[in-house]
Amino acid sequence: MTVRHTGSLDDAQLRDELLDVEQVLCIVNNRRHARALYESIAEQPGAFHLTTAMCAVHRRQVLHHIRETLEKGKPCRVVSTSLIEAGVDVDFPRVLRAEAG
Repeated sequence: MTVRHTGSLDDAQLRDELLDVEQVLCIVNNRRHARALYESIAEQPGAFHLTTAMCAVHRRQVLHHIRETLEKGKPCRVVSTSLIEAGVDVDFPRVLRAEAG
């Protein structure tokens, strides 16, 4: 695993980073940002969105689809809040994480 600091990215640059690879997880710090970023890539293949605003059943369904998509090697671009860091078992070749306090 390699960790590197990319510096500050605006949303357009972050969207471009998400579109540069076919399997990527992007974790941001709040639901509003996650929603806006997801909406900017929603038309792309394999775009998914996860937040704490979703009910538990819906989150499980989305996670199931994400795992299936990753296993099949298909495009999978996930924008999430930090909820995905709390014991969710998914592996991505690339992860982008907004700095948190």
